[in-house]
Amino acid sequence: MGRDQFLARVKKAVESGGTESTKFQDVPFYLTDTRVNDQATKILKYASDHWEDLASALLTTAESLGWQVSRCSNAEDAFESVESVVADISAKNIVITAQGSIRDIGLSKLSNGGLDVVTIDSSNEISSDDMRAKALRADMGITGVEFAIAETGTAVLPSDSETGRLVGLAPPVHIVIVKRGQVLPSLDELFLLRKWQSIHGLAPQYASLI
Repeated sequence: MGRDQFLARVKKAVESGGTESTKFQDVPFYLTDTRVNDQATKILKYASDHWEDLASALLTTAESLGWQVSRCSNAEDAFESVESVVADISAKNIVITAQGSIRDIGLSKLSNGGLDVVTIDSSNEISSDDMRAKALRADMGITGVEFAIAETGTAVLPSDSETGRLVGLAPPVHIVIVKRGQVLPSLDELFLLRKWQSIHGLAPQYASLI
């Protein structure tokens, strides 16, 4: 999907408003902090309770945009799915993030097959220049997400540090791991959660939507 097509889809979603969001939220700009907290709690509960439906909607939208999507029932299935993609593209150099979803799947074990797997983490001893060089040289980058948007097929990557941007955007192939409860119906929910995060000093400085 090209840049213009992606931006047009997001613009359309913003202008139309998510149909699911009308069930439990108002325009976040006009909400009090108490109301924002209440709405955020409902959104996160909705994302957890309706995981199956939201995942199905995300799959349909993402596939229509050209994403290759696999639904996995457990960490072992997810590892095997990633391993299959690695084999398909003959990837040799892989960069991953230190996110919990990546650790849960055990993607560092890919190095057991002779692959060069590097965890890009600003807290380790790798310099910024070396991290950038490794990401640019990589055949594949694998990240988790902060959220995924069912309506637009969008993955939301937090970009407070350089690592998320490097791993997600530098390599030619990017795999995102989406876990239960991370899929939101529309951008409306994302915007309200951003306001909620801002109230509590948790909002990321930047975010990449891909």
